[in-house]
Amino acid sequence: MRSTLTLAVVLATLIVFISGCGSVVSPGTETYKISGNVSTGGGPLAGVQVTADCFCPNIDPFSDTSNVSGDYEITGLPIDTYAVIPERAGYTFIPLSRLVTVDGTQPEVTGQNFTGQIIP
Repeated sequence: MRSTLTLAVVLATLIVFISGCGSVVSPGTETYKISGNVSTGGGPLAGVQVTADCFCPNIDPFSDTSNVSGDYEITGLPIDTYAVIPERAGYTFIPLSRLVTVDGTQPEVTGQNFTGQIIP
C-alpha cells in the first residue's frame, strides 16, 4: 500500500510541476478554497489531514483536518493546480490523491471527497 501511495504522490507531483506554478499570495491577492468530505463509506471520518500542494518552490502546502462530520475546507489558495492528499495513520484512501485546478472562476472547488479504509 505504501508504494502505491508513494507512486500516486510522485505522479501528482510531476503533473503539477509540469503545469507550472502560480504566484505567491500577497496582501490583497484574492484566494480560493478546496473542500470536500472524508468518510469510511458508512459514516464520516474525522481527524484526517488533507493537504493541497502545488509543489512550487515559493508556495508552502495548505492543509485542514476533517471535522466530526468528515468535512474539510482548505483556504487561502492562490490560482494553481494542486495535488490534494488525505492522510491519517492506520488508513488508506480512495482515491489516494486528487489533482484539483483552482482557476479563479469560482470561489470554492467543492466535492473533493475521499473514502478511508482501515489498513488491516
